[in-house]
Amino acid sequence: MLFAALVVAVLSTPFYSPHLLKYLNTKEGKLWEAGIPAKFANRTHDEVTKMFFPHAFLKPNIPRYYGVNITEDDLYPPDGSPDRLDYRQTHPECFFEPEDQKECSCCYAFATIGALSTRRCIAKLDSQAVSLSVQHMVSCDNGEAGCLGGEFESSWAFLETEGVVKSDCLPYTSGETGNSGECPMMCQDGTLVEDAFHYKAASASPLNNYNEIMVSLLADGPVQTGFYVHEDFLYYVGGIYHKVYGSSLGGHAVLIVGYGSMNDHDYWIVRNSWGPDWGENGYFRILRGTNECGIEKNAWQVTVK
Repeated sequence: MLFAALVVAVLSTPFYSPHLLKYLNTKEGKLWEAGIPAKFANRTHDEVTKMFFPHAFLKPNIPRYYGVNITEDDLYPPDGSPDRLDYRQTHPECFFEPEDQKECSCCYAFATIGALSTRRCIAKLDSQAVSLSVQHMVSCDNGEAGCLGGEFESSWAFLETEGVVKSDCLPYTSGETGNSGECPMMCQDGTLVEDAFHYKAASASPLNNYNEIMVSLLADGPVQTGFYVHEDFLYYVGGIYHKVYGSSLGGHAVLIVGYGSMNDHDYWIVRNSWGPDWGENGYFRILRGTNECGIEKNAWQVTVK
């Protein structure tokens, strides 16, 4: 009983600590600014950890070429690569303002569907970004755990076989309810979901290392990936993130939309699903080429049709 009471007490305590914030902001060599994001300021430890999916759902990709050793070439960008790339600037018509998953741990759906939508637009299959239904995947993909998280391979399998409709057919509601709900048969306007056009992926495949991510990103557009979220990431408000303190709270899926360098530090540009009022207008930068928090071992690419 005493142990149970202690667990409840810990989970119900405020997540943010002014002492840790002070430590982070006095840490030498840190490339990012720490603060307490207003939207999470009053959350408890339990509320914060529920934002992420279990570690077991994040499965580092195993190289497909068995018996072939990784060489130094795998650690460097392809010859002739530009110094920086930001698809938000080169293809602004292919991006919406970052969305907010809110009370549903369905980052996997936002990241996979975001990759499909942006790559379709970049490939000129759509003249501008189409808002695809995250709710469709959350409610109808039986291979996932709805608002409790999901695995990338299952997410992509759903997009290959079933596809998703537009958001105006099935708007996102799980962020308010905190649960996935039943798979709906009717669109918001009363028409049948099965009669609506379903946007599908032609195929999807894992990217095994930094070089493969760079090749795919440069050739075809944003890349979906995941990483382990450590305690200090919740204090991020800007800069180039790298782990400074804390244990992993769980896995989180995001979308790499570009890369760059600043003061000899290489970074990825990444879209999050915590809304535009978080981080750098809904995005963050994270060290590139070092597999920071596993971000270069959990990537997937999609081929569109």
